[in-house]
Amino acid sequence: PPTTTTTNPDTIENTLTTIWQQTLHLNHINPYDNFLDLGGDSLAAIRVAALARTRGIVLPAHAVLRADSLAALAERARRIPDCGSRTPPVTVADRPSGAGVEVPLLPMQHAFFGRRRPDPNWANLAGLFLLPGESLDVARLRGALVATSGRHEALRVRFQRVGDRWSQQLGADPAVALDVAPPIAGAMSAQDVARSAGEWQRSLDITAGPLVRLVIMPGSVTGAQALIVAHHLIMDGWSWQLFLDDLASAYADPDSFAASNSAATVPYSTWATLLAERAGDAQSAAEAGYWSDLPLSEVTPVPRDRPDGANTAGLAESVVRRLDTTATARLAGSTLGGRRVTALEMLITAFAAAYRRWTGAGLQALRVLHHGRDAMPDVDATRTVGWLAADYPLVLETLIDEPSKLLSAVRDQMRAVPRSGCGYGVLRHLGPDIMTRARLQAQPTPEVNFNYLGSQDTLGPDPGRWTTVPETVPGRFSPDESRGSVLQIRAVVHRQRLSLDLQYSRAIHQRQTVEALADGFVDAVHGILAQAETPPTGSR
Repeated sequence: PPTTTTTNPDTIENTLTTIWQQTLHLNHINPYDNFLDLGGDSLAAIRVAALARTRGIVLPAHAVLRADSLAALAERARRIPDCGSRTPPVTVADRPSGAGVEVPLLPMQHAFFGRRRPDPNWANLAGLFLLPGESLDVARLRGALVATSGRHEALRVRFQRVGDRWSQQLGADPAVALDVAPPIAGAMSAQDVARSAGEWQRSLDITAGPLVRLVIMPGSVTGAQALIVAHHLIMDGWSWQLFLDDLASAYADPDSFAASNSAATVPYSTWATLLAERAGDAQSAAEAGYWSDLPLSEVTPVPRDRPDGANTAGLAESVVRRLDTTATARLAGSTLGGRRVTALEMLITAFAAAYRRWTGAGLQALRVLHHGRDAMPDVDATRTVGWLAADYPLVLETLIDEPSKLLSAVRDQMRAVPRSGCGYGVLRHLGPDIMTRARLQAQPTPEVNFNYLGSQDTLGPDPGRWTTVPETVPGRFSPDESRGSVLQIRAVVHRQRLSLDLQYSRAIHQRQTVEALADGFVDAVHGILAQAETPPTGSR
């Protein structure tokens, strides 16, 4: 069992010790351990901050990264005043958020509306969840959905189009719905459930609502199942986990949820307004040259087996590879030459090595997705739901054969990216300088998309009550929608194992081509791990 460092379980240090153990999957942590040395990164830091808030402790995610030790972090943290309060304090003044208030579009929302889409209502996050051994209580689940939606301002948003311009406004009520699917004779197979779930994907409406739909599915052979569909415009991957976490908590214990301190941090509308206001500040202006000078036009396109093949969502297929728990743990806590390396740096290095072996390309470009919640370090958005994520182009020089030297070079190039890439979308879509926006929008878009989601083991529904159904929910996007990337790499840790999902269009690539790339990716991960060192802190 996890060990703690103090005898009083109510101390902030002891609470943070437990949270670090849970987040980093370590059995023992000392007061003077450093979060980064233990394998922590910015994703893990916002998990720590989010979990701390549910336990009545306020600390910004950047403090987790900057503190010299756990003990130093505990001294800086503070408890939320009045633990019965349903509205924890935020670090900036809230802006008006009544019904009808227009909220500035976020960078990812601008990018969404900037692409031609056959059906903008159909672009979702979705999942099937199982409550084994019991029947769903419909009234209780409806109450949980109402309570959860009331905490997150983004769930009140509706979108309107006037001419070529899209805008978002806050509605009076959350744009959510609960439905009970029609009963059928007999128990549904997993394939029947997935097929039925796919039909609900096209049921959202970004103008009139709902933008979130919870559907109680017909009885399956394994128990009661609930489908949750949320439009991507109001949630990113981190928000999805927060929403599921709150929904499961509200369903399990409505009274405790109502009295808890896990409400949203900065309101969604305040975050969006501040981000737009700061788009023209000196920090953003200083980054414009970096982004404008990227040699994206010099990057060779991804090789194609069928150069004229279509690239739509309906043609997408995936190749999946998984690492074992030992390799996954080492990814989260390794050093090179005495300097720590993050899991993302190691994974991008490994992919770059595999991609170069496949293509021979020494100059590579990736579109990297980032949680985006450190775009404004003075604003706490750790538990704010919305499409706050950021994306940015990463150009890498990879003409290096030796794994440790390649890792060092990639790490240095990634750390040269200003503000973890959060400023790129702000300048491209929100910046006041028309010429800068035009230059960035005219740049070629990288054809490879890389999304590292970190661990999903520490948030989301209580595994004792809600379990993700392993079958993938089909049809999250219109089958006619352009995929936007030739290759999409998704890396996520679930049950302490890293899963690498390489998605491609079967009209462009043969499966064996992507399988060879995936195998090379895994081989490169192991080759890099063989060169890296594990710091002598913490134990797993």
